[in-house]
Amino acid sequence: MIVTKYLMRLKLQQSKFNLMGIDLGTAFTGFSVTYNLKQVLVYDLHYSPCYSPHDSTLYKKIIEIINKEKIGGILIGKPSFQKGYIDEFTNGLESNLIVAGLKTYITQVGEDYTTSQARKISKTNNKFLHDGMAAMLILQNFLNDL
Repeated sequence: MIVTKYLMRLKLQQSKFNLMGIDLGTAFTGFSVTYNLKQVLVYDLHYSPCYSPHDSTLYKKIIEIINKEKIGGILIGKPSFQKGYIDEFTNGLESNLIVAGLKTYITQVGEDYTTSQARKISKTNNKFLHDGMAAMLILQNFLNDL
């Protein structure tokens, strides 16, 4: 169920559940998970390859994480300059969640240059780590705004 950022905040206040942050890229996808809305961790370091928002394997991976980590909300980073594949991915994910019988809230949150920020923070050339850290920054920025 796609919800607004405001509604996601309201749902968080009503019930405690874990959140997932997603940094969707054309080559790799980074995941982060928060536990008890406090501890934000890079999850699984990377998922590869993700060449299309229609990658059914990616949707299955996300559903696997949702079930394993009891995820109630997903934050998908959307750069202000993005051309639409984030929207396609979000709609595809929502459809897959419905088919799987999951009632997981989804919202898109603004994020610009989180991968660049992650590169500076990590001081490594590890692309997998950068995408995971970008997802972590997306999630942490959202939590900071609560």
